[in-house]
Amino acid sequence: MKTMLRFVVRTSHPDEHALEIPYGDLPELQIALHAIGDNLVQQAHRDFVIFPRPAREPQPFAPPASGP
Repeated sequence: MKTMLRFVVRTSHPDEHALEIPYGDLPELQIALHAIGDNLVQQAHRDFVIFPRPAREPQPFAPPASGP
C-alpha cells in the first residue's frame, strides 16, 4: 500500500522578513561569498554590499518552558 503525502505550498510567510536582494543577484552573491572564504572583508557589488561580521558564540539549547 502506497502512502500519499500532501504538501502545502504557501506563497507568503507572515513572520518572515522580505528578501531584499533580487533572486537574479544570488549567483553573484554565492560566488563572492565562496571567494571571500574565511577572510572578513567588506565588498561592494553593483546591487549589494557584503558586510561580514564575526560569528556569534553558539547558544546552549533551552527547551521551551512547559506551562502550569
